[in-house]
Amino acid sequence: MINRKNKKNRDEYLKYLLERLGQDELSINTKRSRLNHLLIWCDETKFEFIPKRQEIFRQYVDELIKPNGKPQAPGYKRDLMQEAKRIFEWLAVHKGYRLVTPAWLDTFTYKIKSNERNHLKSVAEQEIKFMANLPTKTLREQRARASALFLFASGARASAFATLPIKAVNLKNLEIYQWTSLGVRTKNRKSATTFILNIGTILDIIKEWDKLVRLKLPPEAPWFAPISSTSLDFDTHKTTIGKHRARAVNKDLEIFGMRNGFQDFFTPHDFRRGHANFLFGRAIDMADLIAAQNNLMHTSLTTTEMYARQRQEQTRKRISIMSGRDTSIQSKGDLSSQMLLEEIIKIKQILKKER
Repeated sequence: MINRKNKKNRDEYLKYLLERLGQDELSINTKRSRLNHLLIWCDETKFEFIPKRQEIFRQYVDELIKPNGKPQAPGYKRDLMQEAKRIFEWLAVHKGYRLVTPAWLDTFTYKIKSNERNHLKSVAEQEIKFMANLPTKTLREQRARASALFLFASGARASAFATLPIKAVNLKNLEIYQWTSLGVRTKNRKSATTFILNIGTILDIIKEWDKLVRLKLPPEAPWFAPISSTSLDFDTHKTTIGKHRARAVNKDLEIFGMRNGFQDFFTPHDFRRGHANFLFGRAIDMADLIAAQNNLMHTSLTTTEMYARQRQEQTRKRISIMSGRDTSIQSKGDLSSQMLLEEIIKIKQILKKER
């Protein structure tokens, strides 16, 4: 049973983040969902007495499973731990909880192991090109395919993508206007003009959907256009976007994946990671890395670097390629390698300072 005082403290903490720190409602809802796990774990024990427990929150988090019976993703577990730690830090300062000590707060640290990080899903270039060639039978399938390609090509978060009006998409200039003034729901209400990847096979499908929605709907309508469940055509009567519209994006991708025989469907965030990996795989200097950071609307380059960690298969291929290179002939490549090494050292130093 959930303790009422704990729930009240949780709500007060979220109100503080919303009103005093100016965090957006979407982030608040995400934090509320994460903190529900903490309320369940605490049961009837009040927050102020939880530090006396021998059991730690990490044990509860490690045993969490998805509705399909599979283990929860390492990144999700880390987010639960971080949010729990933040509310206890807040309680220590604003409620004077003396039992909340730095040593006890250290039990909420969750580091993703290297082998876990390597298996964070990310859509690869060949996979997105395969999706671009998949046939579609219905308008909803056409929307799902266009959504998958757009998410990869733009790197946009699901909440921003789901709320992008048609007028915020400028494919002629490859620009996406993720502006809150246009009603786009971005993380922490940040606004930015971002850019879409110019990959012909992918961009052609995106343009096809873009042309269709512009013919049928006004500029203020969402690019992820609503579809009527009765007529199976565009729902021109739906003028507002619901709070949980991003869930429809996720559902579309799930159904589209199942119908095309994918063993495990990709989430919107997997396409975002794919975008980061695509850019990092082609980056040759610091300016490229900063461009990738800006396009993902990350405040810190450290976050971008975490998104774009290479998977094992990518590393295997690169090692195989390097194994077969002929180094008997001196070339300009030697100088390039040295310059790249120096650039990497600079990046590592910057990342170390940020941490």
